[in-house]
Amino acid sequence: MNQQPKHEQSFDLDILTRYLDGYASSEDLSALKAWKEASADNLAEYEAIKALWASSKNASFLDKLEVDADWRKVNQALHLEKPQNLRKTRKIVPWAWGIAAGFALLFVALFILKNDIPITEVQAITLTDGTKVWYKYPTKINIDKRFGKEERLVNLDGEAYFEVAENAEKPFIISANNTEVKVLGTTFNVKSLPSQTEVTVTSGKVQFSKKDKPASKVFLTKGEKGVSSAYEVIKEQNKNPNFLAWKTGVFHFDNATLEQVVSDLSTYYGKTLQIKQNESIDCHLTADFEKEDLSSIISVLLQTCGIDAEEKENNIFLKARH
Repeated sequence: MNQQPKHEQSFDLDILTRYLDGYASSEDLSALKAWKEASADNLAEYEAIKALWASSKNASFLDKLEVDADWRKVNQALHLEKPQNLRKTRKIVPWAWGIAAGFALLFVALFILKNDIPITEVQAITLTDGTKVWYKYPTKINIDKRFGKEERLVNLDGEAYFEVAENAEKPFIISANNTEVKVLGTTFNVKSLPSQTEVTVTSGKVQFSKKDKPASKVFLTKGEKGVSSAYEVIKEQNKNPNFLAWKTGVFHFDNATLEQVVSDLSTYYGKTLQIKQNESIDCHLTADFEKEDLSSIISVLLQTCGIDAEEKENNIFLKARH
């Protein structure tokens, strides 16, 4: 039975970097030549990385990559034991590209993200009644000047997580985008957008209604979500495990669509991820991340979906590989 040539993944990337940057020694050249000739897979990987380098405007960034560390992060996120198993998870990447994708796609991701993307810091405040509130820029929270007298009123523009101190005599009320959230003591997340407001409860009981339609009120308990529309408030089970990821940095994806993945990730990182306009990418992701560098997560997306990415200003666009 014929054996397939062994694919060597342990080639010294410093040598490859020096070669592509024009500083390789004669020993480097000999080592590189031997590695390329060892198998067709190695040669395919070399050609892919060489093409990637040539298209880069600042390829010297590769000198700074911690490739082994990022590989470990990628494999851990995808629940894999060995890098070569990545080929089994890629349903979109053509076979001919599969082996080269190992290093090359990782290089794409880290080249785009030349520095760790800053995470907008979560702010935590404690109100005079003991209630704790977590939020991030550009969320705005205004405390009513009569707070604590007969009721505890705050105005919210944006998203925040509340841990309300219990006080049966003075209800805690949040005014957000023509809606009102009323509680006595509980924990919940409020996301106020121009088009709608969402309330997701993690403990206790919450009353949620539109200000101009008192009859629209619903009562929400743990695991439930209320969503306001132009005419009503809809009560449903919360199906997004990442609704608090903006606060915790913890993401869990279980066969999630790429659209859902980029939407969730954008709530935590300082850059916006989005699928390029008019692009249709059929890809699902199963992975867990906990406060990972965005570069590592982009590596996973490129690996899993067989896609490309480009950075423009503060946005990262994902697009199908043509």
